[in-house]
Amino acid sequence: MSNPWDSLSLKYGTVKNDSDITLDNADNILIAWPVILDFLKQYGRKNARLLEYGCGTGSFAYKLHNLAYDVTGVDSSDEMIKTAKSAFGKEIHFLKGDTSNLSQFEKEKFSIVTSIMTFQFVEDIEKVFHNITKVLQSEGIFVFAVFNPEFIKECLRTKTFFENFDSFEKPQTGIFNLNGNKIPVFIRTVQEYNEILKNLNFEPIIESYPPFTEEFLRKYPISNLINESEYMTLGYKKK
Repeated sequence: MSNPWDSLSLKYGTVKNDSDITLDNADNILIAWPVILDFLKQYGRKNARLLEYGCGTGSFAYKLHNLAYDVTGVDSSDEMIKTAKSAFGKEIHFLKGDTSNLSQFEKEKFSIVTSIMTFQFVEDIEKVFHNITKVLQSEGIFVFAVFNPEFIKECLRTKTFFENFDSFEKPQTGIFNLNGNKIPVFIRTVQEYNEILKNLNFEPIIESYPPFTEEFLRKYPISNLINESEYMTLGYKKK
């Protein structure tokens, strides 16, 4: 089966500066990125080895590289990795694959793992988190953004972006319709993420729901769904 993200590498493009931000990538960059960057500023260590999992076309990996992290980017999409390597490959190591390809890093582990809008597209999340745990140092930090379940509910009420969900009140599985690309999506609550990661010896540090700002919506009128944050950002520390 082909990877649905391969056809979307051009849609998201690469971002080296503010002039490269488009309607398609603005919400990630201007709403999701700042929360994770603030978390890293507080809990991270510059020059640390960092895994950017689900790196896509590499723009966030490049941002992290410019902030003096030693970054490795991993993504399952051939085309996303090709785009990332073409734009940023001289500075950053990019690897095509998923967590089953991470065993090479078990001896020289990462001290930070980041991920933006990846894990809601993973069905067997416990296996993925287990594999990430094996390449993260003790006392290492893990921070990621996923869809906010309340945002999904709002989208389902207005028939926007999502379809074929199992429930309107407690949505868990359905389809994310992105420009005709129908991608399976798996929605989890903060309690579910906390429980899975607690069993892997992580303690929660942050929980954030960054809103769309009025300034953002004036410049990027992506939808009328402004009552709920698109993102749920969670940060953890490995014991």
